[in-house]
Amino acid sequence: MYSNHHRRGALKTGNNGGLFYDEDMICLLTAIGLAPGGSSTVHIYTQTIHRTTQSTQTIHRTTQSTQTIRRTTQTIHRQHNRHKQCTEQHNRHQQYIEQHNLHKQCIEQHNRLKRYIEQRN
Repeated sequence: MYSNHHRRGALKTGNNGGLFYDEDMICLLTAIGLAPGGSSTVHIYTQTIHRTTQSTQTIHRTTQSTQTIRRTTQTIHRQHNRHKQCTEQHNRHQQYIEQHNLHKQCIEQHNRLKRYIEQRN
């Protein structure tokens, strides 16, 4: 079966399940020695549909993998930022401890001097 109202160059399935072609497709098939609707043509069409389906499935899997990678990357960025915050907080705490220890040393020295003065009097 053949119909002009379909996309040029396309192999289509008719209402009754048969195949029909536009003029360009008929010329191409005839030029390479295949009859439109013949078993070789149907086989090529079936293989093409099968490969297209496989390619579509591969694209779908790749898209899913890309989405997983994107989510994982976002999680890693969040964890990295949280780690940076914790490291900064830790460093501030370390500075506080150093200042606190220095203050303790100053108090101890003050107390020693105070005792020394008291003993001298």
